[in-house]
Amino acid sequence: MTTKTQWIHKKCMDLNKENLLFKIFDGNDIMYENILQNNLELLLNKILNLYSVNLHLFSYKITHRKTEAGYYQNWHIDGRRVFENRSGIICPTNPNNQTQFVLHTIFNPIPKYSILYYNSNYNNDFKGGTIEFINDQTIKPTKNMCVFFDSNLGHRVNLQTSGERECILILFFDS
Repeated sequence: MTTKTQWIHKKCMDLNKENLLFKIFDGNDIMYENILQNNLELLLNKILNLYSVNLHLFSYKITHRKTEAGYYQNWHIDGRRVFENRSGIICPTNPNNQTQFVLHTIFNPIPKYSILYYNSNYNNDFKGGTIEFINDQTIKPTKNMCVFFDSNLGHRVNLQTSGERECILILFFDS
């Protein structure tokens, strides 16, 4: 029998066959402070200049996270979670689901791009808490590191063992 973790890992691997966008670049303290004030102009212009992706055309949702020891996230795809079909429980986005697992849409529309913007340093501010992508990339975050990726790119956060890990997640949606 397939476990939930095995199922989502396989689903992430299947989606990654499309060679999804994955880029890393450096920001700065001014850019970070602007994002905290809901001003993405510096960030969006940098992405446009670096990768010719015009995120000005997208709506977005910003989530600021500070995590502590014990925090982790299993394999997932941004904007969706795995729904496990159990007796008496119906998946809201797929009520006729006959399989054990289904991707449940959290946001409508589903996000197109994701950015993780870090404000803490691996091994200085926190230990553990690396982010691992299905494309065999493991990130040890540094302050002002930006990870820009297709929201369909599966990833997980490994167990944070100490300290405080701070980042901003920005999801971009087709307007």
